[in-house]
Amino acid sequence: MKKNLLALAVAGAFAAPAAALAQGSFVQIYGTINSDLQAAEAEGGRPLPIGATGPLSFASNYGITGGASAATGFVVRPVGVNSPQAALVRDAAFTQIASQAGLSSNSSNLGFRGSEDLGNGLKAIFQIESSINIDTGSGGLGSRNSNVGLSSNWGTVFYGVWDTPYKFITLKADPFFATSAASFNGLYGSPGFNVQSTTFQSATLTPTAVSLTTLAADAGFDRRQTNSVQYWTPNWAGFSGRLFYSPGEGKQNYALDSTAVTGPRAAQLDPWMWGASLQYDNGPIYAALAYEQHKDYFGTRVQTGSTALGTGSDDWGAKIVLGAQNLWGFNVYGFAERLEYETDGLVTQGLVQQAKRNAYGGFVTWGFGNFTLRGGWAQASSTSCSAVVNIALATNQICNGGDTGSQQYSLGASYNFSKRTLAYLYYTAQDNDEFGRYRMGTNTGPVTSNVPVGAKAQAFGLGIRHTF
Repeated sequence: MKKNLLALAVAGAFAAPAAALAQGSFVQIYGTINSDLQAAEAEGGRPLPIGATGPLSFASNYGITGGASAATGFVVRPVGVNSPQAALVRDAAFTQIASQAGLSSNSSNLGFRGSEDLGNGLKAIFQIESSINIDTGSGGLGSRNSNVGLSSNWGTVFYGVWDTPYKFITLKADPFFATSAASFNGLYGSPGFNVQSTTFQSATLTPTAVSLTTLAADAGFDRRQTNSVQYWTPNWAGFSGRLFYSPGEGKQNYALDSTAVTGPRAAQLDPWMWGASLQYDNGPIYAALAYEQHKDYFGTRVQTGSTALGTGSDDWGAKIVLGAQNLWGFNVYGFAERLEYETDGLVTQGLVQQAKRNAYGGFVTWGFGNFTLRGGWAQASSTSCSAVVNIALATNQICNGGDTGSQQYSLGASYNFSKRTLAYLYYTAQDNDEFGRYRMGTNTGPVTSNVPVGAKAQAFGLGIRHTF
């Protein structure tokens, strides 16, 4: 009798899903568990102020002399004056951050996705993906790519939290799964200043003072964006495209940058963003380009080392990726990127009004048998900038953004135990210029996520990755 009751219970448990599937519904449980044991260190840079983890201007990291504005993150020179770069007051006793070891959970996740056939080629789709940090036991329900929408032969449209098209085109190119300290998404999509390029939020504008730590999300471009509306085209012989829009939901009146001459000023700001991508992915050829624009996200506050707001801003990024794939086991990709940040209506002398920086690099994997060799290099160039110099005329003066770049090398290998499980190891090294400060990948380790200004950092990792 007990066996019969157990059989009935099991049958009942599967009856509802079976009926749903018969009606054209589909639900899948999936996930990735990815963790590595990591050792990292940084040397040759400046120590950060106690408790400092967010983006900091040069002035707050160094004692600056020689004509640098106390308000600006860049060394500022009057137009036509060829003065030397500001001298740095260094702490000679500081040479190295002690090597630190720890576990890292590299974008581990658990998700549910599904669809329902609505007839005439139309389907309802959904996905709920949550982060699972197996090193600490923390996580967030629906904190990763999650959506609800409709799909047909005309394409797919949805609402939710999702990777932007700008981020999407580089994901397959990164030889380290776009996760861990060895990946390169701490460099592309970021202007530096310890800004994490991969973000998860809308604009952080508030009517009161905004900390420079929260501004990191405003300046990043390689992002997973909340409040997203996206449209994906069908695939036409390898061609496809994506379009997205995100209202910032931060429209309010704000106190603006002011001086004793101008007096208090205010304006209504309305942060929002949009972006698009076009890809060709067919056989051995991969080619993709993307553009993303942020309105009223005020990225120059990060560069300027101030929370001052202007009357409006226009920040944008453009990226191109070219690749040759599946050629005798080789996949080779290269990318180039341009980021620009511009704030209008600033009046305080020395505040950075415009900043630009380029980045480029190349990645390669080679698979043979169960082994895959992995490697890559990327470089962010120094930033060029201009700053407010004349309050009455609001003209610009030349900023010296030299020596603010960085480059990163990563080498590694992996062994596939099965189609779903692999073990991997990597070595990655980052060389920041004298004023440069970039994170290492998406890693949240004590060194890799908080590399000092001008430091040379490196990390070793040994990990396991399982997908289901």
